[in-house]
Amino acid sequence: MITEAQKKAFAEWCDEKLGYGCDEDDVAVTADTVQMFYDAAREIGSADTATMPDGTPVTIYERLQLRKGSPRTDVVIADFGDQRAVIIC
Repeated sequence: MITEAQKKAFAEWCDEKLGYGCDEDDVAVTADTVQMFYDAAREIGSADTATMPDGTPVTIYERLQLRKGSPRTDVVIADFGDQRAVIIC
């Protein structure tokens, strides 16, 4: 289970590294895998990977369209093993 401290660290990392201005209230927790986000996307502008200071892998999808007709957004996913933390900007 993702802790509040992990959510806060992820939000702070997104703010510091990506300039998203997020806090832990912007973080959703899901059992969906990174691959499930990729498979569900209608279109992806670009994808990149990074690593948080604690070693947590992060996937950054820029301009991802989650469903037809929806606006393109950036989606950042931190993989904590059995759960993922997600910020949609």
